[in-house]
Amino acid sequence: VQAASDKKQYRFATLANGLECLLIQEPVDEDAPTDDGSDGSDGSGGSDAGSDDDGSDGSGASEGAGGSDGSDDDAAEQPQRAAAAVVVNVGSWADPPSTPGCAHFLEHLLFLGSEKYPGENHYDSFLSKHGGGSNAHTDVEHTAYHFTVLPAHLREALDVFAQFFVAPTFSPDMVAREVKAIDAEFNEAKRDDGCRLDELLYLAGAPAGHPFATFTWGHAESLRHGDASAVAAVKELYEKHYHSANM
Repeated sequence: VQAASDKKQYRFATLANGLECLLIQEPVDEDAPTDDGSDGSDGSGGSDAGSDDDGSDGSGASEGAGGSDGSDDDAAEQPQRAAAAVVVNVGSWADPPSTPGCAHFLEHLLFLGSEKYPGENHYDSFLSKHGGGSNAHTDVEHTAYHFTVLPAHLREALDVFAQFFVAPTFSPDMVAREVKAIDAEFNEAKRDDGCRLDELLYLAGAPAGHPFATFTWGHAESLRHGDASAVAAVKELYEKHYHSANM
C-alpha cells in the first residue's frame, strides 16, 4: 500500500536472466543544484575499502561511506542523485569451515576490478568524479552492495557496477592487501565492547553446530594470508551463489 504522501513511482521488473528489480523514481526537484560533480568537489566522496561499518553478525564489511552528515541543511544544498543496490542472498553463514570470513573476503575482492574495467580504483574514481559514493556490507545471510551518482552518469555507473557480478578479476596482485584490510577491521572490532558482547552471547547461547557459533569476521590467519587455497574458496563461493536467481 502506497501512502498518499509518497510521490515516488514504483515498478517491478524481471530481467531476461531472471534478476528481479524494483525501480523507484521520485519527482525531480527543480530547485536542486545541477552541478555534474565532474571535479568530485561536492564532498560526497568515493568509497574507502578500509573503513567498515558494524554489521549485525559482527563481520560488518562495509566498504566506504562518503557523503554529508545527513543534516537538513546539507540535504538542501546537494543535487539529487541516482542510486542502485544489489543484495545477494548469501552471507557469512555460507563460509566453508576451512575458511572463516570467506564471504567477507569475497565482498572486498569484488571491488578490485573486472575484466571490462580492470583498473583497481576505476569504480571508486568514477563515482567520486561524478558526485557519488559507494558502500557494501556482509551479513550472515546476505551481502549488499550499493552506490550513488549524479543521474546523468547512472547508465555508465551501472555498467561498471554490474561487471562486479559478471566477470570479477580477483586480482592476485591485490589479494594480500585486502587480507590486511580485513585483519585490521577485525583487530579494531576486538576493542569494541558491543562487538565483544555480541560474540560472547552468540557463542554462549548457540548449541553445538549452530551457525551462531561460527567465526564470521575473518582475519589474516583464517584467510591463510590470501594464499591460493583461500582465493580458490572465494571463487567457489562466488560461482555457487553469485548468480541472478540468487540476487
